[in-house]
Amino acid sequence: MGIDYFGGGRLMMARLQAWAERLFREPIREEVAAPPTEVDPRRAAAVVDLALRAAEMAIQTGAVTSDATSYALTITSAYGVVADVDVTFTSILISYHRRGRAEPITGFRGVRQRLTNYTQLTQLLRLIDDIGTGNVELEAARVRLDALRSHSRPYRIWVITLGQTVTGVGVAAILGGRPGEMALAALANTLMFLVQYALTRTQLSVFFIQALGAAVPTALAMWVMHVRAGELGWFSMVSPSLIVSAGIVTALAGVGVVGAARDAMDGNLITAGARTFDAVMQTAGIIVGVSITLWAGLALGVPGYIAPTGGYANPSALQIVWAILIALGVAVGFQLGLRALPFVALLAGTGFAVYQWSLPLVGNWPAAASLGAVVVGFMAQFIVGRFRIPLIALVTTGVVALMPGSALYRGLYELIRSIDEPISVQAQISLGNAVMVGLGLAAGSTFGAQLARPVGMPTAKLFRVAELRTLRRSRKSTTNTEVAR
Repeated sequence: MGIDYFGGGRLMMARLQAWAERLFREPIREEVAAPPTEVDPRRAAAVVDLALRAAEMAIQTGAVTSDATSYALTITSAYGVVADVDVTFTSILISYHRRGRAEPITGFRGVRQRLTNYTQLTQLLRLIDDIGTGNVELEAARVRLDALRSHSRPYRIWVITLGQTVTGVGVAAILGGRPGEMALAALANTLMFLVQYALTRTQLSVFFIQALGAAVPTALAMWVMHVRAGELGWFSMVSPSLIVSAGIVTALAGVGVVGAARDAMDGNLITAGARTFDAVMQTAGIIVGVSITLWAGLALGVPGYIAPTGGYANPSALQIVWAILIALGVAVGFQLGLRALPFVALLAGTGFAVYQWSLPLVGNWPAAASLGAVVVGFMAQFIVGRFRIPLIALVTTGVVALMPGSALYRGLYELIRSIDEPISVQAQISLGNAVMVGLGLAAGSTFGAQLARPVGMPTAKLFRVAELRTLRRSRKSTTNTEVAR
């Protein structure tokens, strides 16, 4: 019997080729399509409507895009509807396509208004968690969501106004202000909030509301400058810059920089760009309000001889107390419930303590603020997993004491003084520091939260799966974009 040398050689070559394929090429993963589900069209339409309204409420009350997407996916999965969800800063689109066996059921809602209300967002998060466990029927879920929409604010207007007053005191104190300066800063913050609250009932855009609001503490500061020129009493010891800084910090707290950074890092680039532009427009409103008021004061002959404050006062345990006070005041303004306030105090105090401790080591204000934000984001994720409080609410209020209001005002002041000349070095340094601190706070808090994200996953299995699907889809789309480039 002869030996088939050619057949043995072909077999060996085939084995070598198969080995090389396994070594160098990505294995083919066959995805088994799920069998098409049969859902009554009326029930499917009700599920799509519920998911749409839940995602809309999430965006309106301050959630980031990935959270709103996971809410919608949890609802559709819990009620047996396999749907595609697309959430942006201004719209929500959900489609139940039914595999071509019938016409798709598609719903669309536009996000017409946004008013941060972290109490409603917390209650919505708990409703989604209950839906994910399968303990809530569809009609009961619709009733609960309607109740959330009509839920009144947890605090009366005088409580929110008091929170703004406390914030003004805390900002002035953390910048080294004396009792008189703290009192004037509190007055400036209170007046600014009342003016902005009245303007929200008009048809003015947010840009002009921010501008008119920022003009209030600046006008008060110009009045103090005028009084100081006459050497009247204790006003000679008052720093007008503290008054403006206190108002700017409060206004900057709501621009959504943290939310924009998290959207960008989750791969939701369209929404991240929209949030960033919205933050730029709101900050531009602040700049316009401060600039015009300063220009008007200088034109009227008010002497502008003061040097704006250079930053925080000397590190101390009392500074941490003031940071906690600022965070609590802002949390009340953002409608965060009483149950969450102790956690806000813990995060704000810890984050500011890390900032104070790390500043001598790194020797850099933006880097130290970033380290404090990392710790805030990391700790906040643990609180989310245990107490179901939205991450964006904890992070935003936890880092607010580190917002660069002082540097921004100092840069603007120097910019106005040299308006007819090349921009001064001091203005460039101050504005550069303000930008770097803002970016560091956003990136640091997002990074810290992502490090602890596995711990903060929802308790309901369907909710966890929806969040993971959202994150995988966002990262996959980002990777595909990079490959295409």
